[in-house]
Amino acid sequence: FSSPSSSSYCSYSYSSSSPLPSPPFTLPHFLPSTHTLPRFKTLTLLPSRNFSTFTLPTPTPATTDTTTTTPPPPPMSSRAEEVGENLKELEESVSAVCSSLKRPVPCIVAVSKTKPVEDVLAAYNAGHRHFGENYVIEFVEKAPKLPSDIVWHFIGHIQSNKAAKLLAIPNLAIIESVHSASLAQRLSKFCAKAERTVTIYLQVNTSGEPSKSGVAPDEAVQTYLDIVSDKDGLYSNITLSGLMTIGMYGGDGTAEFVILASLREKILAKMEEGGFKEEQKAIALSMGMSADYEAAIIQGSTNIRVGSTIFGARNYNK
Repeated sequence: FSSPSSSSYCSYSYSSSSPLPSPPFTLPHFLPSTHTLPRFKTLTLLPSRNFSTFTLPTPTPATTDTTTTTPPPPPMSSRAEEVGENLKELEESVSAVCSSLKRPVPCIVAVSKTKPVEDVLAAYNAGHRHFGENYVIEFVEKAPKLPSDIVWHFIGHIQSNKAAKLLAIPNLAIIESVHSASLAQRLSKFCAKAERTVTIYLQVNTSGEPSKSGVAPDEAVQTYLDIVSDKDGLYSNITLSGLMTIGMYGGDGTAEFVILASLREKILAKMEEGGFKEEQKAIALSMGMSADYEAAIIQGSTNIRVGSTIFGARNYNK
């Protein structure tokens, strides 16, 4: 997906050969002051094939000007300016980090959970296209009110009874929070009913925290390979193309990001043994949020999920 951003995962004149000015020509420029014509509102001189002569269009009597002009857009609100500036600063920061590390710029997924449609539009109007949501109900209410070319990432917990609603959003591009093979299988079935496909990432619980979803690291490689190989046709409507993790709360994320990066290398090593297509070897790493995206980039993140740095602190009491 700009792809995503600058990463591979998530960047049109009339001229006259005559020395005379290009049209339209105004009457006073070419006719002597003694030349009289009926009263005109506007007179345009059209060049003929011979640029030494000109053809005058039939004059139109002057009438009251009833044309309307499109009013200028309303001034940008201070909130929209704030969001746009925050986004610009983030992009510059990410670019600087990547430049110093000589790494490709990751896709920035602007996480807009609990934020109003107006905030998303502010970032959209600033040129951003990749957005992430955590809650199914909020997402299915918000997405239809926003431009259809937004690339949506779903990054929250998924309950099977809400999966159909989630997949009803046509521009949902990636579900990053698939935490088990059984969930991937159910999503494939829902996709078949909805006559669509969707890309997914396998969520790995690299921190071992019981409060987090995700397959255990020691099961991640085989789970990933089983889904991608799809020997029994259980995952035919989904495309697994990445790994996702969340750093430990309060830490800098480095330990968790090292684990995820190493899992990708193990998966690729297994794929090199044969039986996998080249496109299946393009494995995204979705890791890093507002507090730890720099550490994630150092470890090779291709998608960073940033919310509060762009939109400000969240109010969960609304």
